Amino acid sequence: MFESGDHPPAVLDYCIQHLGAMQGDIADEDLRLRIRALLVKAAGRINQPYAGTALYALAEDESTTPAQDAELRRLTLALCSPAANAIARISAIQLAGQRGYAEALPLLRETLSASRRDAVTDIVCIGSLGLLGTADDIPLLRRFAAMGPRYPTAAETAISRIEKRADDGEQR
Repeated sequence: MFESGDHPPAVLDYCIQHLGAMQGDIADEDLRLRIRALLVKAAGRINQPYAGTALYALAEDESTTPAQDAELRRLTLALCSPAANAIARISAIQLAGQRGYAEALPLLRETLSASRRDAVTDIVCIGSLGLLGTADDIPLLRRFAAMGPRYPTAAETAISRIEKRADDGEQR
C-alpha cells in the first residue's frame, strides 16, 4: 500500500481512517492484527501526514495488550519530534497530552521556547503542557498569555489546569 507510491498521501489517509474505524468490528483476530500491523507501519512513517491518522486509529483500539500500549507510546513520542511531518506531529502532541505521556514534556518545552513560531503547533503544545506540565512551566505559559490574539485563551487554560493539579496535590 505504501511502497508503491501509486496513491497520494490524502488517499492513504482516507484508507487509514476507514481501517481504524472498522478494527473494533472485526471478529477475525488474525485480520485485526494484520490491520493493526498496517496502522503501526503507517504511524511509523514520521515524514508523512497520515502517520498522525494512523496513530489515532491505534489509540482508539479498545482491545490492546500492554505491549501494544507501549508501542503506541513509542510511536506517539517519535511523532512528537520536530523531525516529524508537521500535521502528524500535531496529532502526536495532542495524543501525548491526552494519554499523559510525560516523556513528551521536554519536546513541548523546547518547541515553545524556540524562536520560530507556528501558531497551530504552539497552541497544541500549550494544551498538552497544561495537561502534563508542572508549576515550573507556568512562566513559559505566561509568555504566551501576553502574545497576540491566538494564544491567551490556550495559555490561561493551561495555567489553570496546572494550578488546579497543584492545588489538588497531584503535581507531576
